[in-house]
Amino acid sequence: MPGLGTSFGRGGATTFQQDLQNSDCILIMGSNMAEQHPVGFQWVIEAKERGAKVIHVD
Repeated sequence: MPGLGTSFGRGGATTFQQDLQNSDCILIMGSNMAEQHPVGFQWVIEAKERGAKVIHVD
């Protein structure tokens, strides 16, 4: 994401994916996170195992 580097000083995410494991609801839009970010997707799986709702919008 080119704009992130200019805005925040780095071109990566501005949040920690580990925070997903403590979520009650996760909304994933326009991404196949399981395929594109398999390491980060582990936090989504852990949240779901704890009872979080996962909503995927294609």
